[in-house]
Amino acid sequence: MIVGDVETTVVEFTSSTDVNISKTATVISEVPPPGVDIGPSAYISADPGEHLNVTIEVKNTGAMPDTMDIATSASLSWTVALMHDDGVTPLTDTDGDGAVDSGLMDGLASMQIVVLIDVDPDAPLGTVAHFELTVTAVDAFGNVVEVDEFTWSSDIGSVTPTANSCTADCDAGDEEGTGTVTVSGGGKSLTVPVMVSGGAATFGEQIAQPSSIALLVAVIVLAALCVLLFLKNQQLARQVKQGGGPEEPKGPETQQP
Repeated sequence: MIVGDVETTVVEFTSSTDVNISKTATVISEVPPPGVDIGPSAYISADPGEHLNVTIEVKNTGAMPDTMDIATSASLSWTVALMHDDGVTPLTDTDGDGAVDSGLMDGLASMQIVVLIDVDPDAPLGTVAHFELTVTAVDAFGNVVEVDEFTWSSDIGSVTPTANSCTADCDAGDEEGTGTVTVSGGGKSLTVPVMVSGGAATFGEQIAQPSSIALLVAVIVLAALCVLLFLKNQQLARQVKQGGGPEEPKGPETQQP
């Protein structure tokens, strides 16, 4: 498994009542590239000379283990320190690149850090101080890792990228058949095949087909002919009944003495 790998899985669902009815779904999995997320932001009201503890979560959004360099900047010269989640143990430079960091984090792992802020005891009431925390992903050699923005395209249906563009939602609509989905970023691109298929047509869809309409018209005509023949037979039966059947032969006449 390497960063950028994309795996395509086709899952087929078949009805146990009618094996001719089935539906398939295509699942595309990607190994996330290096990245980092941090938050949430905070607004805290404090008195002069107060000590503040602010908890921030750092997340490795990439699939591989990574070390996150952490730096602070402030609009005022108040004392700021970075601690582990216990609020006591300071963060250190674990990879020797001269910057305080998170230490090695597993892929997709999160950790909490505590930012300690000492409010200036001589700060006038109403003073607003802005502190910015910057987290940067670096590789094993101390190089800053930049996350590319990915672009997506498809020749069947539509593709809608998610907010970070690392994944996308594919919608084939009413289309069926085979096609491709292409993702590009960092001067490279990858194309994977996709297949879209649907189940058996509903009665309404079947009856709307030209062949079904022609068959329906033929059935109606045949039913009309049957009714016409039935009425004709009834008319012939009435005529025979009114005219009477053939007379029976009479026997020899006898004379009375």
